[in-house]
Amino acid sequence: MTADVIVVGAGPVGLLLAGELCLGGINVTVYDRLTAPTAESRALGFNRRAAESLGQRGLLSRLGDFRWGPMGHFGGVRINLG
Repeated sequence: MTADVIVVGAGPVGLLLAGELCLGGINVTVYDRLTAPTAESRALGFNRRAAESLGQRGLLSRLGDFRWGPMGHFGGVRINLG
């Protein structure tokens, strides 16, 4: 097996990078220290910038309907955006 690019880490950033490279025709291999997906939630939601990025790739509409809440956080400190 050969790869043009090796991405280390199958977290959100690594998987997004691997996906973008694949869309560009690059042969990508992703390595992660875990041998299987975890059973814990790593992302209960996403922010407006993440939605914007998904929208730019034409992927946001695949998620169906959702609503934005008035809460956010910075460094774990909850912020009321209302």
